[in-house]
Amino acid sequence: MLKPDSFAFRYAEPLPYMLLDSMGWQSASSGSYGNKGLKRTDHGHVIFQYTLSGEGIIEMEGQTHTLQEGKAFMVKIPSSHHYYYAGGQGKPWEFVWLNAKGEDAVRMWDRILARRGPIVSLQNESQPVARFWELYRAVAVERIYESAPLSQLLYGFMLSLLAPDTSIAPGPESHPIIKKAKDYMKYHYARNLSLEDIASQCGISRSYLCRLFQHKEGISPLEFLRRRRVE
Repeated sequence: MLKPDSFAFRYAEPLPYMLLDSMGWQSASSGSYGNKGLKRTDHGHVIFQYTLSGEGIIEMEGQTHTLQEGKAFMVKIPSSHHYYYAGGQGKPWEFVWLNAKGEDAVRMWDRILARRGPIVSLQNESQPVARFWELYRAVAVERIYESAPLSQLLYGFMLSLLAPDTSIAPGPESHPIIKKAKDYMKYHYARNLSLEDIASQCGISRSYLCRLFQHKEGISPLEFLRRRRVE
């Protein structure tokens, strides 16, 4: 099952394609969390950060944006921006993030920013979010650390941000996680299944599985299981 963690990568030699520098899934609950784009030393990098729950703040170009659930920001290093946790509603700010580098990364990021702007709204089932979790799973679960396969997944993530349908969620039956969860419950409905069992089978957290089902099906996974048992 996926769980919060962070990963950083170092490469022995320069490589002629975009590279994953670091990525993670974390929560901030202290006012000490924050980053200023003009004070960072990782120049030539690009950052994607997507809010899962709670809220954060980003200041850029003279404007202040609240980063609530489903909001992502995309910035380059260096640039004039400041993102931080401000204790919104007293809840931790839970988010995932990705840091990439290389000429290809910067070049593609410029195109993405020109097309979408630095602040975007993304559904949990959108292609960019799904591509992020695919990359995160490759690192956290499959323990893939080689540059080439990671960069291949990174290119897929970048291209999903450029695709015209990135904000359009697939239908319920076409979403691979929902299909996998449904199939598992259909064939194992007689067992004493818990949310933890179903989420673990799908390689995701219980909270993400519930949000996904509620959004796409309008019911919880356990309600789907109950109806399956009645049938």
